Amino acid sequence: KMAKTGAFWNSDIREFGDVIHAQVRELTRGKALAIFDYCVDHSPVDSGAYRASWFISEGSPEYRWVGRQPRTANELPPPERPAKLSTLFYRTFFVTNGAPYALKLENGWSEQAPMGVVREALKWA
Repeated sequence: KMAKTGAFWNSDIREFGDVIHAQVRELTRGKALAIFDYCVDHSPVDSGAYRASWFISEGSPEYRWVGRQPRTANELPPPERPAKLSTLFYRTFFVTNGAPYALKLENGWSEQAPMGVVREALKWA
């Protein structure tokens, strides 16, 4: 008799695929949340409007701007971390900021974030 050679599976290959899909979904979701957290935590703060305008959306970008508050108002709090993100297969997550000066901040306009916020988040996430 000849010995069998090659790879053999003890379980259904579809189960292996489901495990891989679940890991990819969780990794993608975790990276989106890490980028969101970094952006919120490292946002330059004057009135807090820029920091409060971070948002995560799925499938397409969504820009939100909370607006600047009068100088007499207290600083705006940071946004809440999303409680749940989709776990659909291979969703694209967008971390966005709708502040009209967000691009200026990303290009070093603030001494508090001279290297920008998003590009630094992408390095560390």
